[in-house]
Amino acid sequence: MSTQRSAPEIAELRSMVAGCHTETTPLRIRLYHPTRASGIPLGVLRSGCYLMVALALTATTYGADRTISQPVDVKDRHGITVLTVSNIQMFRRSAPFFQGVVTNVSGTTLDKLSTITGTVHKRDGSVVQFVLPLGGVVDGPFFIVGTEGKVTYRFSKPWPFSAADFVSVDFTVPSSWESPEDLRLYRMNSPDAVLQRLLRESCALLYENTANKKVSDLTVKEQQDVQSCQEAHLYRPR
Repeated sequence: MSTQRSAPEIAELRSMVAGCHTETTPLRIRLYHPTRASGIPLGVLRSGCYLMVALALTATTYGADRTISQPVDVKDRHGITVLTVSNIQMFRRSAPFFQGVVTNVSGTTLDKLSTITGTVHKRDGSVVQFVLPLGGVVDGPFFIVGTEGKVTYRFSKPWPFSAADFVSVDFTVPSSWESPEDLRLYRMNSPDAVLQRLLRESCALLYENTANKKVSDLTVKEQQDVQSCQEAHLYRPR
């Protein structure tokens, strides 16, 4: 079968090739001269060129899928890091989509932490927030020391942001959540803890003032205080 093409067909092929080499289309398409290539229907060549141009324009319009390799710290109200979010993917096939790995780095079990809030920062200064549920990542108490798990979130249409206006993302714990540091400070400042601290300081001062005295030189009050501190195992140097 002859592969010779007419002059109009050759002119159309040259026009198509020239159209594929525009400045706005980052593609390089090479078509062999029809007299040297095997018989390729003109419609197939035309469709292939149009398809590649369309794919290039789609990539230019929406941008490549955005990933963040650097882990993002999640801190409590005291600025202490309790979680990290790593391997973050913010887009899938150019549509907003979150996926990441959350890891407990607090050194303790994080009780009652069932969600964290993600905040997307856009180029115009506005933000988009979304809530990541954490309860289904592992069985039992969420995030025992060192535990990590993958979490995902699908944004609804209309898309709240695109790759073109995405700047960064960060994460926060719920304001009502009591972190390990919150619980430590609460225990330290509870009435019993305050009383115990005052008693310990009082006994230490009593030891400094009476340890080198003879029992006969102590007042009745001092003898009673020494006995109380000894019973509490607090009559000793600081």
